Amino acid sequence: MKAESIIGPRPDQFLPDKENSARRLFGLAAVLDHKLSSQEKRQVLEFGGGEVRILKERVVNEWTDNLVGAQYLDFPKGSKVHVNIRLKAERAPEQGIQMTLNLRSFEKEVGTIDYPPFPLLHSGEECQVQFDFTNPKARQAFSFHLFGDGQAASIKIEKFEIVIER
Repeated sequence: MKAESIIGPRPDQFLPDKENSARRLFGLAAVLDHKLSSQEKRQVLEFGGGEVRILKERVVNEWTDNLVGAQYLDFPKGSKVHVNIRLKAERAPEQGIQMTLNLRSFEKEVGTIDYPPFPLLHSGEECQVQFDFTNPKARQAFSFHLFGDGQAASIKIEKFEIVIER
């Protein structure tokens, strides 16, 4: 597979892995996981600082149409998580853009965390959604799936920040 970035437009065609790089990629992922599993009292993870994402005309698949790479995070037992998302509709169809956030753990939807919905956004409009949740027990492989759709639409992810307080 060849792509310009991890999160971004799909390549024109998927190519076989002739270099057999899977082992190297898994090794890099393990190193990254180790670095992210900090023992600091407060850990700040930032995703999508200022990037503009072109939206699909219609969301077909939550996994492939996800706009942010905030996935497979681990939250320790007793921790508190603060999520702060700020978006701006760069281009929107006349009816606006409705952004959606799904929370998953081990790839299953988590329905026990309440958070405010995103408002309908029109071209040039901004919104900010913030929420907190606690982890009475450890949460592993936790993912935030942000997506929206609209013809000839784009969204600027001004801020997508996750703060973990241990």
